[in-house]
Amino acid sequence: EYQIGSNEEEVEIFGKIKDGKNGNTLPGVILSFKNAKTNVISDLDGSFRISIPRGEEMVSLKAPGFEVDFKKIYVQSSGALNLEMYERLYKLDEVTISAEGEEHNLSAMEAGKVNVEIKTIKKLPAFLGEVDVVKSLLILPGVSSSAEGTSGINVRGGNSDQNLVLMDGIPVFNSAHLFGFFSSINSDLVRNVTLYKGAAPAEFGGKASSVMNIGLRTGDMQKIKGSGGLGLVTSRIALEGPIVKEKASFLLAGRSSYSNWLLKSIKNAELTRSSASFYDLNGKFDFIINDKNRLSINSYRSKDSFQLAFDSVYNWSSTALSLIWNKEMSDKWYSTLKGGYSDYQNNIEGKSPAREFTLGTGFQSYGIYETIGFDNGRNFHLKAGGSFNYHRVNPGLFIPGENSILDKEVLENKKSMESALFVQNQFDLTPNLGLMLGLRYTWYSKLGEPKEYIYASDTQRENASIVDTLIFESNNVSKTYQGLEPRVSIKYMLNDISSLKLGYSRNRQFFQLVSNNVGINPFSFWTSSDRYLPPIIGDQLSLGYYRDLQQLGIEASAEVYYKKLQNIVDYKNGAELLMNEHLEQDLISGDGKSYGLELLLKKVSGRLTGYFSYTYSRSYLQMDSPIQEERVNDGAFYPSNFDKPHDFSLATRYNITKRWSFNANFVYSSGRPITFPDATYKVDGYTFSNYSDRNAYRVPDYHRLDVSLTVEGNHKKVKKWDSSWTFSVFNLYAKKNAYSVFFMKKSGEPMQAYKLS
Repeated sequence: EYQIGSNEEEVEIFGKIKDGKNGNTLPGVILSFKNAKTNVISDLDGSFRISIPRGEEMVSLKAPGFEVDFKKIYVQSSGALNLEMYERLYKLDEVTISAEGEEHNLSAMEAGKVNVEIKTIKKLPAFLGEVDVVKSLLILPGVSSSAEGTSGINVRGGNSDQNLVLMDGIPVFNSAHLFGFFSSINSDLVRNVTLYKGAAPAEFGGKASSVMNIGLRTGDMQKIKGSGGLGLVTSRIALEGPIVKEKASFLLAGRSSYSNWLLKSIKNAELTRSSASFYDLNGKFDFIINDKNRLSINSYRSKDSFQLAFDSVYNWSSTALSLIWNKEMSDKWYSTLKGGYSDYQNNIEGKSPAREFTLGTGFQSYGIYETIGFDNGRNFHLKAGGSFNYHRVNPGLFIPGENSILDKEVLENKKSMESALFVQNQFDLTPNLGLMLGLRYTWYSKLGEPKEYIYASDTQRENASIVDTLIFESNNVSKTYQGLEPRVSIKYMLNDISSLKLGYSRNRQFFQLVSNNVGINPFSFWTSSDRYLPPIIGDQLSLGYYRDLQQLGIEASAEVYYKKLQNIVDYKNGAELLMNEHLEQDLISGDGKSYGLELLLKKVSGRLTGYFSYTYSRSYLQMDSPIQEERVNDGAFYPSNFDKPHDFSLATRYNITKRWSFNANFVYSSGRPITFPDATYKVDGYTFSNYSDRNAYRVPDYHRLDVSLTVEGNHKKVKKWDSSWTFSVFNLYAKKNAYSVFFMKKSGEPMQAYKLS
């Protein structure tokens, strides 16, 4: 029993919910007040605030994976109420997708928002024993991958570079190992993953399609603990504990592959001469300065290396560092100050005799972010803040080897500044109608390179059409873009079991990935908006219907969306992208559009749980220009590289006993578009191929079945060791899905198509 305060007229309760085992704050806990007939959900920091009548009250606490708890309190005045929860001994009726309570998707404000808890992710069939935080999102409607073996995800018809990936609020430019087969985010550190497919809050910006915010957990502040895992290709280990009990903690984690050892053991000459390896390291330190101030320091480092037989060696690495200061200025006001550094480097090492070289590209970003919030505990949630970022893009550095006959080339770095201010308010107009209004204003300034060329306006950009050259001193502004980005979300509760949500958002994106491939790979590199490549402007409108079929234990949702994109980058036919000093001559900008329908069914109770998701979506590009050389498919709309009309997922989990469980995951999607040589012709005895319109054909459809069997350790409440075994099969019936289709011509024979699986 708890007694709060003394005699006051207005009563407001606030506090935090923590895990009684390790002291971590718990997001998504539902607190239900029986007499007041109201409830509240703890936020990402485990905090809650609510106003209730004075007197005796019974409050229940519910969260997936934790014991349902009841507390009897007697409230006389406003005050703090901090509570603890403990994990359930075994878990049967867990929510499959949402980390919050079963009705959270129904009552949450934003359409297209999904919150996935790490415990849910760990129950999915794993690829070679590795739980994958990023790839787990592919089970959701509206989220897909271009192809097996490609990094990044495509959200609602957007390219893989149009997703803002944040790790504790700091951008990460590459979220995958080994071409996307593994996520670069260590699951041992993750608390939850929030994906915004639709109208994201105004505090997020810089990308045109989605926001993926990966929250890292806090180290145990009471005792030292360790965890780890052994897999067929990788192993991982994590150590955490208090620096000062209840005041400061550390969390260290590392992961590494030993795939090279496996490749050397396979009786295949090509694989024996190949290599593939990666590692990643994380460090997180949290300090509770006092009741009002908390400091967090995060660091991250990852590196990959890949070589196929005697081909070139591909290396890429990511580094991130952040400092976060959370401050409670009063019972209702709070602030968050973040400073961060992100670095992505990509290198190709050529090994051919007399032609040895190293080709490097990169992207660095320095940023500071400030957010101030006000929460009255009832129906008024205000946020405002701003950010400043300094970016530096290295488009190419070509260094020949010691005995190489090649020449050194250095392209000038592209520097820019990006700033933003935002304000957002979420409130209830009526008990059934909620509204979130946000406004973001962004500035972007391209800092001039030593030379910028001016081309004639009535012809294609090429050396022959240069009419003037502009000379800039270091860090002088050469081009500026700015504009408003409104965000609106409306939620209407039709009744206790169904709701409608409408969302609209506008986003600007100032950096794009240059590649003629479908996903992020070693040949991809970043470029920044300049005089000839304006920023992407994306407008999205979405409408969703959500319903709880309580009698069947099923949650259902249906969403439709339409997205319009301006200034999408594509390349001219025959473009040369790597080490191109005049990249603007081979790149063109156009428009894009995508639309779709997303269906989701979730069964969240009983021995058999799971979900069904289906997406119908189309994604098109249009490169139209008065100049013939800058048109694609004669200016008509054509399917984008990641246009896959049908995408279907079925995931199930069956609890055989309290310790044994079986999972199955089936996915199917339409084949992605591709450009084929559809004819040949001869000129002076030489045979040439004639290619079809861009993306006029498709590779074969994709489908795959994964299964896994998990046995957990004993369910004693107090134990020193806890373990589980997972046996999984990826691609059970060994479907040879096409990673890519390519064409080769042998002397005297017609062009032949080949499939790489």
